[in-house]
Amino acid sequence: IMEHCHSVVSHHGGVASTLRASYSFMYCLGGRALAVEIGESCYHCRRFRARLNLVEMGPIHKHRLSPAPPFYFAQLDLLGPFTAYSAHNKRSTIKVWGLLFKCTVSLAVWVEICPGYDTGNCMLAYSRFCSRFGHPGMVQVDAGSQLQAMCKKMKISVVDLTKGMKGRFGIGVDYHTIVVGSHESQGLAERAVGKVKEVFRTVFKGLKFDVTTTATAFYWISAELNNLPIALGSRYKNLDLLDVLTPARLILGRNGS
Repeated sequence: IMEHCHSVVSHHGGVASTLRASYSFMYCLGGRALAVEIGESCYHCRRFRARLNLVEMGPIHKHRLSPAPPFYFAQLDLLGPFTAYSAHNKRSTIKVWGLLFKCTVSLAVWVEICPGYDTGNCMLAYSRFCSRFGHPGMVQVDAGSQLQAMCKKMKISVVDLTKGMKGRFGIGVDYHTIVVGSHESQGLAERAVGKVKEVFRTVFKGLKFDVTTTATAFYWISAELNNLPIALGSRYKNLDLLDVLTPARLILGRNGS
């Protein structure tokens, strides 16, 4: 009966499935041990388990496990486009983008406005970010041409600073290009892009923004996401009684709200 339940009824399911299916026919004393024995001796199940042992999860990058200040190891990604109204002509609309910075250690997020989808605007957004949080020690970008050109051609904020730091202290700003589709390496930034878009659609849907107001919306979304607890999982009860750790506390020493 147990062999029939394992192979026919549960279709080579686990021990719990086989044991539960056997209860429809009879109650067997020591049924769990018998189900385990049949599962271990089954040829098809042994082949399936051997195939599962060859499957490997995506590796975690060492920068995610390295102690560092916020945004020292950062992932960059572009999000958009968003529609904004021109400051010179209220009837015309323009497209704007956001340059997202995601810290791989503290999980902090920050979005800077990019009025254009070119290297120059990405360089200006990066300079504004560095003026607020400092230059990252390691930048990870995807295979987009704008972000790669920004890291290679930026003269003032990266190259000159890197030469000075390398000459005096032996350190500098480095960057790595992530292979397209490598979600284990760039997955943090990709998920943050989706979350920023979701909050933007939920909160600001139907509102008419210009470029400055869109930048303010990006800053507000970044601040709210940084107030979320780190590694809390599905727990949501009695959070007001817990001393939770958030990215905002690592950056500012306190939550913004």
